[in-house]
Amino acid sequence: MHATTSFSSPDARHVVVHLVALQATAVFAAQQALSQSPGSMTPQAFSLSLHVLQPQWPNDGTLVVQLNAGQPEERSWFTSDLVRFSYFCLRRRELIAMQPTGKSLDVSSAISAGMNSLRILQLRNMAELVFVLYAAPPTGEILAAAIDLERQHKMYLYHRPRSERLLG
Repeated sequence: MHATTSFSSPDARHVVVHLVALQATAVFAAQQALSQSPGSMTPQAFSLSLHVLQPQWPNDGTLVVQLNAGQPEERSWFTSDLVRFSYFCLRRRELIAMQPTGKSLDVSSAISAGMNSLRILQLRNMAELVFVLYAAPPTGEILAAAIDLERQHKMYLYHRPRSERLLG
């Protein structure tokens, strides 16, 4: 299973991966609510209870997220990147079960086949936050949107100014 921006083969197996920061007190409350009923504290139930929580990223520039650090496909995100919406439309019903309503960091394009590593660099105490990584197979609509996005990206790379192409 892999996730990349290259969704050119609909027959290949893909995954959509999002990272969110949640308030630790809200996560603890969700855990406590589930543990009140015997047998209700399953990984699936806990995951679904976290989906309704509003993500909250630090906005003070004290967080850096790195995926596959030190590898050729390394990606890094800074606080300004973490507060952007995913390019997936959050209003579609299929996505509500896969990611929280609100802001999340879509790291799907940085996931490669095989081993991946996630590094969360906290430049201050962030004990008030819990970082959650969600992964799910994409729906047909998401896969079609990703194929269209890949096509648009290739068109941009082809038509961008020569000076930008020289810089990478």
